[in-house]
Amino acid sequence: MNEPQKPNISTEIKTRIFSEVVEMLKWFASQQIRNVASISGNIITASPISDLNPLLVAAGATVQAMSKDRGCRTLTMDKDFFCGYRQTALAPDEILVSVDIPFSKSNEYFSGFKQCNRKEDDISMVNAGMLVRLSEDWEVNKLVLAYGGMGPALVLARSTMETAVGQKWDDNLFTKLCDSLASDLVLAPGSPGGAVEYRRALALSFLFKFFLQVKQRINPAMPSSDLSALQPMESSDPKTMQVVGAQDSRSKVTDCVGQIIPHKAALQQSTGQAIYVDDMVPTQDEVHMALVTSTKAFAKILTIDYAAALAVPGVVDYISAKDVPGQNSLQSQLDSVFSEDEVTCQGYIIGAVVADSADVARRAAKMIKIEYEDKSPIVITIEDAIKHSSFYPGERRISTGNLEAGFAASTFTLTGEIRMNGQNHFYLETMSTRALPGEAGEMEVFCSTQHPKCVQEKIAIVLGLPSNKIVVRTKRMGGGFGGKETQSALSAVPCAVAAHKLQRPVRCVLDRDEDMVTTGNRHPFLAKYKVGFSPDGKLHALDLELYSNAGNSLDRSFAVIERGILQVDSCYKVENLRIVAKCCKTNIMSNTAFRGFGGLQGTFIAEAIQEDVAEYLGIEPLKGFMVFAIFKMDVIPELSASHMEDDKKRGKNYTAYEKGLLLEILKRYPIIEDKGNDNNINNKKQEAWDRVTTEYNSHENVAKREKANLEEFKN
Repeated sequence: MNEPQKPNISTEIKTRIFSEVVEMLKWFASQQIRNVASISGNIITASPISDLNPLLVAAGATVQAMSKDRGCRTLTMDKDFFCGYRQTALAPDEILVSVDIPFSKSNEYFSGFKQCNRKEDDISMVNAGMLVRLSEDWEVNKLVLAYGGMGPALVLARSTMETAVGQKWDDNLFTKLCDSLASDLVLAPGSPGGAVEYRRALALSFLFKFFLQVKQRINPAMPSSDLSALQPMESSDPKTMQVVGAQDSRSKVTDCVGQIIPHKAALQQSTGQAIYVDDMVPTQDEVHMALVTSTKAFAKILTIDYAAALAVPGVVDYISAKDVPGQNSLQSQLDSVFSEDEVTCQGYIIGAVVADSADVARRAAKMIKIEYEDKSPIVITIEDAIKHSSFYPGERRISTGNLEAGFAASTFTLTGEIRMNGQNHFYLETMSTRALPGEAGEMEVFCSTQHPKCVQEKIAIVLGLPSNKIVVRTKRMGGGFGGKETQSALSAVPCAVAAHKLQRPVRCVLDRDEDMVTTGNRHPFLAKYKVGFSPDGKLHALDLELYSNAGNSLDRSFAVIERGILQVDSCYKVENLRIVAKCCKTNIMSNTAFRGFGGLQGTFIAEAIQEDVAEYLGIEPLKGFMVFAIFKMDVIPELSASHMEDDKKRGKNYTAYEKGLLLEILKRYPIIEDKGNDNNINNKKQEAWDRVTTEYNSHENVAKREKANLEEFKN
């Protein structure tokens, strides 16, 4: 029997860096992405959460850059290579032609780390590449700690790296490294990416894991408690099974209790047999429609030349406002079907091209020449609307209590602004309509919509027909999320106009770009607030100005902002409250309903205000059971201090919370202010100070202080 070959130790040592790079590539995006991506492309993208760049920097990789005029040069991937957000040290006229990853050396250990929301096919929250080179007696000669996700660019923990040099790789060193790393990796509250405390904890946990990995190489006889931290997190494919149709022998045939009831369309959808609008078999004379939309945000239409489009083989007709037999209006606070003389946003529908195929229709639509005359002012953002007083009439107001009294009773006041941007619905099935004209003006419309009645009424008004002549069918949708509540009519009605004019079935299925240009999103919100509160974080008064970006028409904007108003105090009780809300009229596509319908924006604003208050006071934000307690019992629970410094380090320094608390306690002991100096008065003062000290130190979220310290604060 042949003896097993011993591993080639020198090869294992030399390839430690390569092994970690290969391991990281397993979790790098998806297989499809890996098959078409390149390492050099990932480097030049310079993403602050790149999976590979921290490893390459820690390894000391070099790159060859080439310029047509200056030739080649070599750059080391070090602290100066990533010089800003998505910026590298390469000049604008240089390209990256090669990457050189070095072999690892003897007594050199290397690891890569990545943490994301899910194990596979996800971007990093925090990642890291770490290298240490030790001497024969395990002293650190070199340490590199490269982190992604801890700033706008890749970060090297330079002070921590310097601290380690010359030190033994032992538990004492690890304690020093932890203290230093907290100073090296600073993330301000509200940093892009959020989850600030979690990301800082991840950075520290990566260092801990690396420390243990190296320690195990040095001393394989490690305690089992330490070894548990080195186990890789592997997840097997989830397996489950449901037996549909199996009858419990204890149940009657007609008894549904305890039986699995599948979704009515589960079989069709899971096997691909479910029919959506664009899956419907076309009739022999069916044609396709493509929209012609504005490229200007705010302009007057001077001329429209569609002669070149009509000359394209396969084009049937050009549809515009002149082809509308009824009212050229979508009613219900939406805008016109086709613009006649003015556009108020990019993506505004001006006309449509009908052709034998969708490709021909889209190609011809791009050939239409439209001459504009720009108008001003162009209002895009909420800030623009405030500057130009561009609001829809009818602001919304709500108030309770006495605002002035609430602020007067508050120990602290704080002002600030909170923004929440929009969000595209991104349903899988884009806006899709198929209109089939029938006899005597009747029309059958198959539409991917959340509101068939809305589409029916709008088509009837535009065609000048009674609603009972229009039948709108929606069997299923490939997603909607509010985006197809009203805005499915934006493309469905022009499709019906074309079918009515041509007396032929017309199909209009937007591609993704067309859908995103011609439909609105979740409403962006801006909140300007002034809040009054006590040292324990309880809100006494809130004065709030609320703005939403409605877009170029109202659509559902007032309903959305009303919901936002009603939820802007979330589960917190604010006895003195005033909210003034306005819908901004801007030159973007009209924003519309979206899941949450303003409630998300309102709740987000409430939580953001609470976090701002907590940060000001130096206490933990209200979360979890604390929120429940405030809502149910109308009390504020004690809050633990955030990153409370050691008493000795703090000395005479007081947080805003501690100052406010101490002042509140002192108000209850007026004897302290007595100017008398006889023994009786002095004894009472000392008794009062004893009580103040006891009461102050009974709070968990303060640094414990002696009576003399508190007296010094008062003086």
